[in-house]
Amino acid sequence: MRASLKSLYEFRRDKTAAIAFLAAYFEIPQSIALKAYPDILDILTADGEISTEKVRQILAMMQDTLKKEPVFAEPAALLDFSFLREAQKDLKAEGRNRR
Repeated sequence: MRASLKSLYEFRRDKTAAIAFLAAYFEIPQSIALKAYPDILDILTADGEISTEKVRQILAMMQDTLKKEPVFAEPAALLDFSFLREAQKDLKAEGRNRR
């Protein structure tokens, strides 16, 4: 989790590298990656958490796209950030110890 958070922080900090990564990883033109970057930042929040409203939107989008049985899960029931918050604390402590 800590490594994922470090990657997230770097993705948000270095826009040029993030766009290059998106273009290479998803095999899309840089111009498309540039346009997608702000939308991705909406999902990849600064602290790594996602709101129940955003989960609700993603579930609705998946429902519309997949045209399958309705998803009845309540977004809050899908979210457990306890492990994420522990990793956030560890990284903050790690940052303080480097100074």
